Amino acid sequence: MYRTGENEELGRLQAAGNLRELRTVSVHGSMLISGGKTYVNLSSNDYLGIGSDTLLQEEFFDTIGLGCNDRSATGRGDTDGGTSRKRFLLGNPASRLMTGNSPDYNKLETALLRYHGYSDSDDKAALVLGSGYLLNCGLPGAICSPDDLILADKFIHASLIDGLRLSGAQWERYRHNDTAHLEKLLQRNASGAGKRVTVVTESLFSMDGDWWDAPGIARLQRRYGFRLYVDAAHSFGVFPVFPPPNANALPYQTAPASGNTTGGHPEALSPQNYGQQTPGGESEAPRIDFLAGTFGKAAASQGAFVICSREDRELLVNKMRTLIFSTALPPISLQWTRFVVGKLASSPEIAARRVRLTELINILGGRSQIIPVVIGDNHRTLEAAARLRSEEYWVSAIRPPTVAEGAARLRISLTAAHTVEQITRLAGLCRNFGVPETRR
Repeated sequence: MYRTGENEELGRLQAAGNLRELRTVSVHGSMLISGGKTYVNLSSNDYLGIGSDTLLQEEFFDTIGLGCNDRSATGRGDTDGGTSRKRFLLGNPASRLMTGNSPDYNKLETALLRYHGYSDSDDKAALVLGSGYLLNCGLPGAICSPDDLILADKFIHASLIDGLRLSGAQWERYRHNDTAHLEKLLQRNASGAGKRVTVVTESLFSMDGDWWDAPGIARLQRRYGFRLYVDAAHSFGVFPVFPPPNANALPYQTAPASGNTTGGHPEALSPQNYGQQTPGGESEAPRIDFLAGTFGKAAASQGAFVICSREDRELLVNKMRTLIFSTALPPISLQWTRFVVGKLASSPEIAARRVRLTELINILGGRSQIIPVVIGDNHRTLEAAARLRSEEYWVSAIRPPTVAEGAARLRISLTAAHTVEQITRLAGLCRNFGVPETRR
């Protein structure tokens, strides 16, 4: 027990069941090794199993000339800017605004626009940053002034909360997915002359695994005209940013039909085809002004992106401090991400993995690949995680400040690398242990 001096805070954390530690682990597909023991890994965001796909990695290395048949290159004297092994791929010791803006940034940003269904004629642009945290911390302050107002869902990610605090703008949070409460806040602030309002939400919420109310926000946006910032970190590559109108009906129950050239990729479900039409002929989909996503989850890479108007991108380049003062990503990371984005868009194998993931979600009765089991008390949550670990399942205990006081939980994270047998057994263990069942 920590008792004195600088350790008093650690002692308080320990007494509250809220003390954390870094564990050394080794991940192998759906399995995890720690302390010489092997567990089924239920705490990974590698939702499509791409991070552990060695065959896919070998294919990538072959495409950039670093495959098994290309080991003779010396790595010296090359200045052609190509993708051979001679090129300095592993580092990028400058910011994008200095000398770090390699050609691979432009190629990746173009690929992201195409993935989301935009062409050169659309007023859309993509901007890649070093991480989702940098993106969410820096974007609010770059697009808002002290006179502006940000209204954010209560359950947005910690990186967005930090972004609100750093923005200098006025901000409030509305109750989770409660568009009636959001409308009250909009009405209360509607009279502010010259005040711009931005609504911030996630598409798929990281700790609750539920979806945003896209139709409800669309209706309010038509009425009040606010800007919309959607963080799609956990849906990018897996499910559409616009969820199905029936949140219980996940979109990948069956494999895509033969000859489907999209591979069933999520953003093939465009906003124009989402949901029902209003009596006035308008789509139920809201206009997303800033669509954010990360490469560190389903894309199994590093970095993050935002899609916005071309003018807003120019503003971000000039005002977003987390871009201006951050070292650029290495070219090899950018090339790997572009390779993965291509697979997300067109690979039948990746499409089949989405179907397999949906099957696993249905076994546990989840609304997405993120399945929370809310227990409440920190100590009881730690005990539940330990009991599952004794049965060779690695599940993280999520406690404050990640979630609110009294809302500690197990966060089960399913991936396409899991098997039906693993998840069926997990469901039985949860019932035997008295762990609350998940419900859609």
